[in-house]
Amino acid sequence: MGWGIAAGLAVSAAAQYLGSKKEAGGYEDMADQAKKRGIEQHAFNRVAAKSAIASGQVGMLDEIRQAELVASRAVAVASAGGFIEDIDHLLADIDGEGAYRASIVMREAEQRAEGLIWAGEQAEKYGADQADLYEGQADAARISGITGLFNAGLRAGEAYGWGATSTRRNWISTVGK
Repeated sequence: MGWGIAAGLAVSAAAQYLGSKKEAGGYEDMADQAKKRGIEQHAFNRVAAKSAIASGQVGMLDEIRQAELVASRAVAVASAGGFIEDIDHLLADIDGEGAYRASIVMREAEQRAEGLIWAGEQAEKYGADQADLYEGQADAARISGITGLFNAGLRAGEAYGWGATSTRRNWISTVGK
């Protein structure tokens, strides 16, 4: 009768160990996926940041073009009205305003790009942090499986009177020191 109990304990412990090993593997997969998602989001945000810069450059060129159109119109109006001598100061003001607007458009694009890059870095960091948590859960599952095997061995020893109880007490008191 005693051997049947021991066999049952061994099978139960082995099943628990294999279950915890499978659970640990699941957590490791989740850790890999979390890390991968963070890296992918960071890469996506870097591409989006480059797109924001390109969009800013287009906007900047559009502002410069608008300033050139206004300057051309001012020259045409001044020529038609006979005020061509005083046009240099006005053209300089128009060019300066165009350059100012172009620089504002570009700065806004750079700020959007910086925000996207920062968000991507945070996503990658978050993915790495999540991966660390899942890896910790995988370690806990492995430890649970090993502890189950150890406890099954102690229970089997107690069932056969092998002195496992006294050994367990000695082991626990030694670990606490």
